[in-house]
Order: sequence, then C-alpha cells, then structure tokens
Amino acid sequence: VVAAMPERSAMVAYAGYRSRSETVAGDPTYLAFVLPDPDGAPVAVSLGDGEEIHDRITRWREDAAHGPVGGSRTPEEAEAAYREVGEALRQALWDPIADLVVGAERVFVVPDHALHLVNPAAYPVGESAYLVESGPTLHLVSTERDLVDPDVPPAAARGLLAMGGVTFDDPPSPDPGEGARATDLLAGVPPGPQPGFRGKPLDCPQFLDVRFAALPASSEEADQVSRIWGEVHGSDDVVTLRGPAASEAAFKQLAPEHEVLHLATHGFFLDASCLPGSPSSRGIGGMTPSRPSGGSPSGEGNSLRLSGLALAGANLRGSADPHEEDGILTAEELAALDLSRVRWAVLSACDTGLGPVMGGGEGVLGLRR
Repeated sequence: VVAAMPERSAMVAYAGYRSRSETVAGDPTYLAFVLPDPDGAPVAVSLGDGEEIHDRITRWREDAAHGPVGGSRTPEEAEAAYREVGEALRQALWDPIADLVVGAERVFVVPDHALHLVNPAAYPVGESAYLVESGPTLHLVSTERDLVDPDVPPAAARGLLAMGGVTFDDPPSPDPGEGARATDLLAGVPPGPQPGFRGKPLDCPQFLDVRFAALPASSEEADQVSRIWGEVHGSDDVVTLRGPAASEAAFKQLAPEHEVLHLATHGFFLDASCLPGSPSSRGIGGMTPSRPSGGSPSGEGNSLRLSGLALAGANLRGSADPHEEDGILTAEELAALDLSRVRWAVLSACDTGLGPVMGGGEGVLGLRR
C-alpha cells in the first residue's frame, strides 16, 4: 500500500475499536492512524469516545438534511447553523490530525463505522470557507488496499457513458434520439427480456406508490459533461443517453464497456421502515438522520436491494413483466455486473452514499459498495 502512494501524499485511516470489557453493541472508541508521507512512520492519534463523535455526526447530518427547507430559515441562517455543527465535527475528527498532513497535496482518507457517512471535504474552515477549498485534495477509499493496482490490468475500455434527462413515465426505447455512435451501440439492446441478472422487485408497498418527478436540468448536465469530455478526448469517445434511451437495459449493456460513467437521475435508499422521503428532492427516501452505528443491516435480507437509481420507465415498474427490466437499477444488480474496466463513476443523485454501516472495514452496504 505504501509503495502505491504517490509523492506528496498522506493517509489517514480511522479505526473504531472496543476493549474486551466493552459490549459489541456499545459505541466504539476512535483513533486515527496517520502516515504523513510514503517515506514516513505512522502515528496513532486518539480521538476519544465514540458516543460524543456519533452525537456530532448525527447533529451534522440532521442540519445538512434540513437546510432552509420549508422557509423556516433563510439560506444565511441555514449555513450559519450548518457551520456551527460542522466545525464541532471537524474539531473532533480533522483538527487532531491536521498538522500531521501539512505539506501533503493529496490525503487518502479511510473511514470506519459511522465515519463512512461523513464527507470531510464539507468541513467548515475559518469564517466562510470549507476544507475542499483550502486543500489538501481529499480522496476517500474504503480500505487501504484500494490503492494497490490489480495484478491483471483491465482490458481497454471506451470513454464516457453519460445518462440524464431520464423519462420515468415512458417505456424504455433503444432510440437515443441523436448520435450515430449511440444508435449503433444501442441497436443490440432490445426493450424486452435481456440476459443477465435482474433483482427481485422490492417488497415495499410504499415504494410502489412513489412517483419519480422529471429532472429537466439533468439532461443539460449530461450534455455539458459530454461536451467537456468530447473537447478533450473527441466526440467519438462519448455516448450520451437521454429520455427513454437512458434505460436500465442500456446501462447494463454499455457500462461494462466504458471507462467513465456519469448518471444524473433520482437515487434512493430505503431503511427498515420502507418509508419514502420528500418527492421534491432528487432522493425519494433514505436513512433518517438518526444515531449512526455499526452492526447488521436491517430491513430485507440483502441490504444491496434497498439502494438504487431510477432510469427510464421507473414509474411503470409496477406493470413490468418479471423477466423484464423495471427501470430500477439496484446496488444488488450493479454488484452482478463486471465493471472492472470502469475507472470513475459519478452518481449525481441523492442518497447514493447511504446504506447500513458495517464495521471492520466493510463500510456502507449500498451504491458505494
């Protein structure tokens, strides 16, 4: 792992642990192992009792989720409240190790337990800035070994696959509307039954009632990303799918062949209560901001079925044949794909970082996995 770290980089690996006298259900104690540079020696930094850290994470998540919703707070008041709880979290998790990574241009961060739900780039710094603005560049990885290249390099891949402007009320169609290359690639993607893994429909009556609202700006987003990519790599290196062409079948067919994926759509995570959230956002449900913890995932037996993305025809999922795609791309279905050639996946959707949090280096069991 150390040999795989680039020059002028550092690593911060958080770890939650319990003494033999503590119960498994209790909050862990946290510490951070810091490697200031690839040639340095690791330093262990105690962060203290997990109960206080978990309370700060809960307050941070609650305030971030609330924001200025409902007009109860102005944007200025919402940001001030967020900065207050964010600074408390930064003081607990980042400030104790900040001096050790001074000079590093990139810091690899390995979370553990509830820290997987924290984005350190969003820590407030000073009066108005955030850590993402002042540096260093933060790169979150699930485990330290993620830095090590596989023994067998992946096969050559195409460039960018971008999907946006999904039509949730229309049946999927293989016609992308424009782009000869996209038309050629989709010619072999029929709208009917497809080979490959299809997850079982979610046993969640409330989810069946959820209607995914149109996201017109996501079409422009996909176009802009495709344009920027095309200016650098050439237009022949881009496939952009919108409307009914942005289907689950098309994704499963084309994603394994591409190097970069960009999906702009609705995302969701259903907790054990199977209750959807506000339909006005780009996420329709999710883990309510409650006390984060490790332990076994709740809800259905396979928690990867509780996270997903909505694609073409998602609002028609109740009438889909058992052998047809239903427009809901779950984390379970993603896990069944060979995405070894994908180097970078952008999930521009809500709730894509949520899921049951597992300790012992397992991380979040959801779309991130």
